[in-house]
Amino acid sequence: MELDRFEQLRADHNVELEFVPFELHPEIPPQGWKSEENPYGYTTHVEEYIERLAKQAGLPLNVPDFIPNTRLALEATKYAKEKGDPASVIRRVFEAYFAEGRDIGDPEVVADVFSEVGYDREEVLAVINQRRYAHQLDHDIEDALAMGIEMTPAAQICNRLLTGAKPYQIFEEAVSECVRHET
Repeated sequence: MELDRFEQLRADHNVELEFVPFELHPEIPPQGWKSEENPYGYTTHVEEYIERLAKQAGLPLNVPDFIPNTRLALEATKYAKEKGDPASVIRRVFEAYFAEGRDIGDPEVVADVFSEVGYDREEVLAVINQRRYAHQLDHDIEDALAMGIEMTPAAQICNRLLTGAKPYQIFEEAVSECVRHET
C-alpha cells in the first residue's frame, strides 16, 4: 500500500530512492506480541488505517492477530541491499505480513519470503542466524532516529525523508526540489 507510492514515484519520475530501515517497536519480544498483548492499545486504529489504505490501493489484506518483531527481517534486508536493489524483498516482506498474515519475525519465514524473490534460502538463514548485519542495522536505525523517522516504510531522496503516510503530491514535490538542486 504505502510501498506503492514509492514505486509509483520511481516509475513516474525515474528516480532512485534509498529505503531507510527502521524498527517501530524494538521492545517487541523475539516471539512477537498477540494483538491483545500490545501495551499501546492502538491496534484497532492502526488496523482500520491499514484496511482503508489497502482498499484504496485494491490490495488484499489479512491483518494477523499478532505483531511480529521485525528485527531479523530488517537485518536480512540489509543483506538484500548489499546484493542489489532490496525493493522486491521489501515489497514481498510487506505482502507476506499484511496480505498473507505470515510471521515475518520467524527466521524460517523470512528465509522463505526471500527465496520467493530469488534469494538462496540457506544463505539468508545463515545471514539471520549469524546476525551478520546487526551492527549495520543499529547504525542505520540511529541515523533514522536522527532524521526523525517515526513510521515505515521510509525512503530518502536527495537527503529528504519520505514516509509512506503522506499524499503522493508531497513525494512529487520532493522530486521536483531534488531535480532543481541537481541542475
